[in-house]
Amino acid sequence: MHHLKWRTAFLWLSLLNLGLLASCASDNEEDLYPTTGTCDTSAVTFSGTVTSILENRGCVGCHGVAAPSGG
Repeated sequence: MHHLKWRTAFLWLSLLNLGLLASCASDNEEDLYPTTGTCDTSAVTFSGTVTSILENRGCVGCHGVAAPSGG
């Protein structure tokens, strides 16, 4: 009976190892995250772009000038 427990444990560990090895990938970082795209930030300003995002998402209520919470 003790031998059967070890055999079952060995089988499960072998399957786990096989699954872990199969999940490893050797993806090329340049293919996953290309840096050739251009992002034009010349028209982005804090007052014109970022402030409107914060106001539209309701962040200013807690993190605005009147009630600064956490910076």
